[in-house]
Amino acid sequence: MEIRSRVARRAGRAFLLVAFLAMLGPRPAAFAKRKKAPPPPPDVSDHVREVAQKLYGMALDDAEPITREIEKAVLSDLDAWAADRAPTDVEMRRELERVFSKLHYPLIGEPVVLAAAWKSRTLLCAGYTLGWTETNKVNVLAMFDSAGGKTHRVTVTNFVPHTDLHFKALPAAGSGDFRFMTYGNEAQTYRRKPPRYESIYKVTPEGLTLTADREIPF
Repeated sequence: MEIRSRVARRAGRAFLLVAFLAMLGPRPAAFAKRKKAPPPPPDVSDHVREVAQKLYGMALDDAEPITREIEKAVLSDLDAWAADRAPTDVEMRRELERVFSKLHYPLIGEPVVLAAAWKSRTLLCAGYTLGWTETNKVNVLAMFDSAGGKTHRVTVTNFVPHTDLHFKALPAAGSGDFRFMTYGNEAQTYRRKPPRYESIYKVTPEGLTLTADREIPF
């Protein structure tokens, strides 16, 4: 009986020791405190919407810091999106439409894209009109070079303010230069200018220069 009691007591101590060690050991993963995953970075469409909301009630002359920030976000997205692909004009336009898809009226973001073959490669003119009233509008025009499944931005400029943006391909020049025409319409205050009116600008190293300004006869 004495031997059994000793064995029983030892077994009890062993059990207590194991139980104590188990409680000090690491907790099962199911009970461990889970770390919260960091939130995903904001999508470019959310960022553009958030920044563009600052344009409400703002004059065009005061809006440049905001429109420049939007331009930077839009072009950065296009650069990354197009880098390892050979996009068509439709695909690039849809990506621009996605970027502006969360704007609320009267904010508008209207993309326009032109693609043309040139010297065994494809040139894409990708632009957009950003507006927040009938007359407060800015335009951005970027040109991309696509070849061998890779695409990169070549240049970027701004078209005439207050207008919408359109492209039209022109026949190839004898010199082999790539040519296209950019044009737009501008809303005017009633009777401020004739009903049919045309202004022609030329792109120069110093920027856009007015070359013609005339009324268009009926």
